[in-house]
Order: sequence, then C-alpha cells, then structure tokens
Amino acid sequence: MARLSRRDVISEAPSLDEWPTLNADALPECDSMLYLARVQAVTMFFRGDGRVREITEVTGITNLSYFVKRCLQIAPDGVIWGFRALAPNRRIKSYERNRSVGCKLPQDKGGLAGALGNIFKRFPDVEKKLTDLILKKKGSGAVYEKRIRVIDVHARFISELERNGVEKSEWPFNSTYRGLRSINRFFHTVLDESLDGSVAARESETANCHLPVGTGIEPLISFEEIYAAVEVDAHHIDAHTTLQLISSSGDEIELLLERLWLLIAIERRSTLILGHLLVYSSEVSSDDVLRLLRRVLDPSVERLPLTIPGLEYPPNSGLPKEIDPRFAGVRWGVLMLDGALAHLAESIRERARKATGFSVNWGPVGHFERRANVERTFRTVHDCLFGRYPSSTGSNPQSGRVPKGEEVARTLRLRSDHAEQLISYHVARHNILETEGLNYLSPIQFAIMRIEKEDGHMLLRKGLLDSSDKVNPIPLYLIVTVRGSIKNGRRPYIQLDRGRYTNDVLSHASGLIGKRIRIEVNEEDMRQVRAFLESDGGCIGYLRALPPWNRVKHDRRTRQAINRLISKRLITLTSTADPVDVYMSYLSSLATERRGAAKHKRSNRQAVSEMQRVSKSTGVGLVSEKSNINSMDIPEGNKLKNIYSVKTHFEPQDPIDIQSILNKAKS
Repeated sequence: MARLSRRDVISEAPSLDEWPTLNADALPECDSMLYLARVQAVTMFFRGDGRVREITEVTGITNLSYFVKRCLQIAPDGVIWGFRALAPNRRIKSYERNRSVGCKLPQDKGGLAGALGNIFKRFPDVEKKLTDLILKKKGSGAVYEKRIRVIDVHARFISELERNGVEKSEWPFNSTYRGLRSINRFFHTVLDESLDGSVAARESETANCHLPVGTGIEPLISFEEIYAAVEVDAHHIDAHTTLQLISSSGDEIELLLERLWLLIAIERRSTLILGHLLVYSSEVSSDDVLRLLRRVLDPSVERLPLTIPGLEYPPNSGLPKEIDPRFAGVRWGVLMLDGALAHLAESIRERARKATGFSVNWGPVGHFERRANVERTFRTVHDCLFGRYPSSTGSNPQSGRVPKGEEVARTLRLRSDHAEQLISYHVARHNILETEGLNYLSPIQFAIMRIEKEDGHMLLRKGLLDSSDKVNPIPLYLIVTVRGSIKNGRRPYIQLDRGRYTNDVLSHASGLIGKRIRIEVNEEDMRQVRAFLESDGGCIGYLRALPPWNRVKHDRRTRQAINRLISKRLITLTSTADPVDVYMSYLSSLATERRGAAKHKRSNRQAVSEMQRVSKSTGVGLVSEKSNINSMDIPEGNKLKNIYSVKTHFEPQDPIDIQSILNKAKS
C-alpha cells in the first residue's frame, strides 16, 4: 500500500459495517482476547477515536498500521480481508520463495518449499497455460480432452519448461518425481478455487445444469400466484410396451412399440398437474404440444376409465377441473418451455399464444432446472411406475435395464393402454398427496387456499364463453379460395388438404366463387371446418367434408400422412373406401409379416407407433389386411377404444342469416 495519510486511508476504505468478520468464540481463549483487542484498535483507528499512540495505550496493540494494511488487502473471495485478517496466526498471503532452487541430488530431501511458485514467477505463461488446460478455457483455439488427468498436466508442464530452457540440473528435473506431487496439488487447487469452471470442464451435462440453482440469489422472474406460469415438457418412458391388434382372421397380435413419450403440463406454484398426454411416436411434434394444451383448456375432456382389475382412482382425486369446477378452462400467464424444436414451432409461438393470451418463456436447450416441477414429476413417474416395470429399460444403459425386456413385454403382454391407465392414476393421486414443499398441503388444497385467501377476490382468468371457445380452444385460421363453376354446374366448395368442404349455404352462394373466405380448423377433427366471410366476418356455418373424408374422425396429421402416401402411390383410394381404414390397413401390412402359416409376426416399430396414434385420434380399433374393416364380425370387447372421450359438437346449429349471405355473394 502506498504511503497515505490517515484521512486518505479512512476515506478510501469500505464502511466498517461491510467488513467481513469471524466468530471470536471459535478461537482459543488467549487468541480470542488478542483478536478482540486488535478489532478494537482497528475500529478506533477508522472511527477517528484518538491518535495512534492513544489507541495503543487503550488496546495494547502496537504496529497498528501493519494491521490496517492487512485488513484492506483483497482476499481470494474477491473482497477485503477485513477483520478476518486480525486472527492470530492467520496467513493471508501464500508463501513465495525468493531464492532459486540450487543443485540437489535426486535423493536429497527438504529445501524445495515454494519451488513450483518460483517456477511460475519466472515463467508466468506456464501457469496460465496449465490453468487453461485444466479448466478447458475457450478462446485459445485448442482442442481439449474430456477429463484431463494429473499425469497429462504434468507432462505438459515438463514440456513447457524444456521449451523455456530450464536446465536439467534445476528443479523439477533434479527431483525424483520431477515435480509430479507439486503439480498434483496445483491441479486440485485450481479445481477447488473455481467450482463453475471445474464442473463445466470435467462433469456431466446434468451437473452443469445444477450449477445455476442453490446460489442463494433470488431469480429475476418469480411466480408467486397460482396459474401465473405453467411448465410443459416431454419425457421418454423407459419401458418396453406392446400394442394389441386384431388381424383379419380374428387373431390377437402383440406388436412391440418403438417408444412412448409422456407430455405433462404442471402449474408452477402449486405443482398441480393440469393435464398429460401419451405420444405414440419416435419424437414429439408441435401438434402433440397443441393437443396437450387443448386438453388442459377443454372442460369436456373426461378422465381415462380404469379397466385394470383392482386399480381405482382415490376418492376426490383427478385433474383440477374435475375436483373443483372453478379450475375448468382457467388460463395461465406464462408458458415455460425448453428449447426443443417442437416447442419452437410457429403453432406454439403464435397460434397458441394469441388464442390463449399467455406469454412464452423459452429456456436454453438442456437446462431442465428451469422447469424443476415437471422434471421432478418425470422422475417420480420413473421411480414409481416404469422404473419398476418388468420390461424397464432403466434410466440409462448401465442402470436398471431388464435383460431381454422386449421378450418380457411380449410374454407378459405389457400393453400401452395399461401404461396410460397407470399414468392417469398417478396424475390423479399426485394432485391430492400432501407434500412438505407446500407446508404439508396437497397441490389442490394449496391452490384452493390461494383462491380463497383474499376472501374470494382472486380472479382466475378464463376465455370467452362462446361455443367456438368450448369446442376448439386453440383454433387454426386459414384463408382459402372458394372453387366451383357456373358454366360446368359445379357448386361452390373449398379444398383443404385434398378434401372438399361445403354446406347448404356455400353450395348456393355462386357469387362467392373465386373469392376468399376465412375458415377455422380444428386439427383434431378434420370432418368439418367453420367458415366466415372475409369482408365482414359473417359466419357461413360449418362446412362438412365430402366423401370419403367425412366418415371417421381423424386429425390433420393423419390426413397429411395419408396424402403423402397417395402422392407416392403407396396407397390408393376409391370413392367408397374410407381413407383412415385404408391407411390403417397399409400400416398393418408394414407392421406384420407372416412367417409360415402361424401367428408369428415381426414388428415394424414406426408403423406400430403410427397405428396406435391413429387409433387413439380416430377411434378405429381394428386393423385388417382388407380395406373394408367395418364388415368384420369381431367381438366389441376386442376393439381398441379411444383413450379419451371428448364431447365434440359436430355440426352445431348456429343461427345463420342465409339470405344475407347469398345477397352479399351476389353483390
């Protein structure tokens, strides 16, 4: 410290209230008394309580300027040492060797204290290179190995010294281990002094994700009210399951599913599970995320009935909207998603956001800690359900994988619809289980308590109570052109995804031919769309799909998959064939391949997953090698039923001024 006056020292030092201190009671009695005397002396100095000689007479502490300088030095934690530097026998500066290491025989002992520090003092770039090597510092252009060993750092240390011209008679070349022990201490000191750098350089991605939490710093964005934020994420189910199908000959077939994904929406503050969706696909798409959001917002979606013997829902359990009607159709403020591509799709970023009014909070890819509730729920699902499955694949190939799990799934007939029932039961029970994190309240009890906390004055945000909001909470609006020809006698219609749509109003409105109208599409049921005039928004009503797309309920994803196969000429349609039946037959031919005349089948996993997805969305439960599936005489109990029962409003009778529409078309 430069020579400063007492006034300058006091003015430049931090306030005494901000100085780091220590607990004097933890010191031996004699050291404690000396420490307190030094603290008194330094305190009097900075408060200006008398001259230095007077302070010495009161406290008995001499050489006061020495202790003042110690207190103002910077500690390794980045702040001044403060009162910590006044503890007796406290070293605040690392040992520095001033003399060079002389010539020694390899077997000589002693006299090497501070030798490594002396080398680093002579060659500062060597210490920096070794530190960068250990922590894998970026920016140097070097390529680092995954987890460098001490022996490799030591080899780099020796090569750097040789490059800098250190003599063979000098340390470390004249020692038995050539400084390996010193490098080992240096290696662990570097790692201990930089927790973030150490974890980033040497530990797993999971460990890196844990670093941002537990810092004691409040997050910038906090959600204290219920329904302020909802977390949504997907989890791969770690177990083999099968799909039960019926062949055209009436044989039961158990086909192995490739993989299942579980989508969950969970309220952040109360940890209420608002809805879940089992996805039969190799990856989760934006359509799946939209389906989950629709289920959460649609009050008509009913819980899955349990058919497993002995499995019953606990009393007063279920989703929030089932337990308390006040939660039906409630919308949230922020949707918390990760950086997965399915969530980045425009349908999530724009359509769902505009339809429901929430804002989207994107998280960086791989940082699951931002959605701690949903990740914890996935872990519980694994530990309580699929980690215990006889066909479990484990959390990783080295942990919990059951040998020959695929054969076990086929032998025990571990069906996917049973897995979904177990998930539904787990979700219903989760919402009524007390938890320590909510002061031993259940999630639903906590949510109800927060609603009634303000004497019922807390308002839950809901959408407009109109019919379209009930049927399709997240609609898709498209602009299409009305087709037709007066000359050829072709009535007006619109075309969407190779399907033609019209109704009594549009079919008589010849003035709309060639004009554009706006349609509202429910992508989960493509049998009808709702149409509006583009000029003033007048409702034309629901346009029904013409044959063959009007028979079986199907979603847009299924329609587009069928259209792709038609374009590739892999399947053909006639005017009487139902596209969904034909598509399911095509998938059946891919998923099963006869070996001889017996029932032995081989699974095509992607086809099996697609069959189950289509079966759930359409309700078509039988798979046949023929196109006319409905003609088969199969017992009703053998059919795969739709997992969820949704009360759809097919062709509602809205009041429409037909004459007004026709007049506008003519004008």
